[in-house]
Amino acid sequence: MKDIRFYLTFMALLLFLPLGLVEVDARSVRDVWINMPDSIVPYLGGSQRVECVDFYEMHSKAETSNMLGGKSHIDTMTVNFLQATLTKSSVLQMKLLPASNGRDSVVCLVRSYLAPERESRVTLYTLDWKPIGHVDFCADEYIARPDTMTAERFEYLKTFLDPLMFSVELVPNENSMVVGLTTNAVGVEDQKALDSILVQRKLNWNGETFK
Repeated sequence: MKDIRFYLTFMALLLFLPLGLVEVDARSVRDVWINMPDSIVPYLGGSQRVECVDFYEMHSKAETSNMLGGKSHIDTMTVNFLQATLTKSSVLQMKLLPASNGRDSVVCLVRSYLAPERESRVTLYTLDWKPIGHVDFCADEYIARPDTMTAERFEYLKTFLDPLMFSVELVPNENSMVVGLTTNAVGVEDQKALDSILVQRKLNWNGETFK
C-alpha cells in the first residue's frame, strides 16, 4: 500500500513540476514592457507604459502623454512582440526570443531614430532587463556592385554611406529581422544608383544571435 502511495505521489510530482517551470518563465511582452527600466526610455515612466497597455487592451487609442510634452503610443502588441511610437522621430520594437537553453527568453530591443534618416540600434537583454550585448552588422554584407557598374562609380556611391547607418525592423510573426543600410540625403539620380548597390538581408535568430 505504501509503495502505491509513493508511486502516485512521485507521478504527480513529475506531472506538475514541468508545468510549474513553464509558468515561472511564461512572461509576455506586455509584462516585459511594463517592467522596462525607466532609464531605457527616460521620458516614458512606468505608469505611462501601463496606461498605454490598458488603452490597447480596451481597443482604444493606446496613447499617453510623455515627459517631452508629446505623445507616445503602442502600435502593435502580441504575446511576444510590441511596437511603440515613442515620439515623432523615435520608434521602439521589442521581441521575446527563445534562448538556446530552451527555457529563458531573450528580450530583443530595437530603437530606431527617424531624423534625418532611419538609424537603428539593437540590444539584447534577459527577461529581468540585464544587458546581454549588442547586435552589430558588417557593412560589406549590405553592399554589392552590379555587373554593369564601374568600380569607380561604385566607390563614389559608397561615400554617401558615411557615416554608416543601419535600418533594422523586427518581423512580428517570426524570430527574424530585416536589416539594410540607410543613405544620407542625395540627389534623385544618385539615390537611384545607391538603391542599386544596397542589399537588404533577413537575419534569423538561432538561440544566441541573428545570422
